[in-house]
Amino acid sequence: MATSSKPWLSLPLFQEKPAAFLDAVAAYLNSLSALNFQQRRDLAVFKAAELINALIQIRERKKTPDRLGPALARASFQQVRRVIRERRLHLGNGEVIDLRDPLIRDLIDEGCRLFHEGKQDAAVYQSALALSAAQCLVLNG
Repeated sequence: MATSSKPWLSLPLFQEKPAAFLDAVAAYLNSLSALNFQQRRDLAVFKAAELINALIQIRERKKTPDRLGPALARASFQQVRRVIRERRLHLGNGEVIDLRDPLIRDLIDEGCRLFHEGKQDAAVYQSALALSAAQCLVLNG
């Protein structure tokens, strides 16, 4: 893969990744390019909530000194699950992010599927990571 046409390949995160992972990221990037500005914004807000929840869960599970406690970890997990089920994210300022758009819904569903199947299969887990990496690249680009 040429880095001039794919500047993300020059990021340190991708330097030592196998070709199959980089190919998966590129494929997901291609499909994510269909998202318009509003879809990207809505997905970005969801992705931020999802990643914050993941960090909270990791810190809680590892019992790090800076963890936030089981009550907040449980509430964060339940909030993300509720958003996935209801396809709506209620923000503190009263705004509601609607995630029912078919493109967004399919991306969230695919991420959930890969994450859960990846618990049993390392190759599938790498696909989940590739999708997540591609989403972060697109949503921050």
